[in-house]
Amino acid sequence: MVEKDSNIRPGSLLLVPAPLDFGIEPCWPIQDTLPLATLQAAARAEHWLCENAKSLRAFLKRVDAVSPLAKPLQALNIQELPRAMHKKGDHVGASGSALLDAATAKQLLAPALQGHALAFASEAGLPCVADPGSALVRAAHDLHLPVRALPGAS
Repeated sequence: MVEKDSNIRPGSLLLVPAPLDFGIEPCWPIQDTLPLATLQAAARAEHWLCENAKSLRAFLKRVDAVSPLAKPLQALNIQELPRAMHKKGDHVGASGSALLDAATAKQLLAPALQGHALAFASEAGLPCVADPGSALVRAAHDLHLPVRALPGAS
């Protein structure tokens, strides 16, 4: 599978920033918050990981208004992170981020391991900055998957 966009590489984890204006009416136009290249890369991604699928779908609807999605929203492969990764507590490592066991990491990162680009968006801002995405990125590095952070809100 060859991707057209240089921001999306097969077999990689793509960190997609989300606007920080959800819940504020009216929202800023998304193209005022995120670069066009970031929106285009998000539109081309067919496999997604997220904290909350409802929030991701709302984000992708805004992306679609600027750059059409590769597939209809309902046809995208969207998977939520396990709930254990969302809370601090027993699953927290020395760095303060959630731990991710190898089997769960392989399951979550399966599309990338199969050669597809896999995008991850957290609730707001750039994934991995004080969110459960840091464990996902650590797991991607452990599996020798390239990780690319797209520019935008952080």
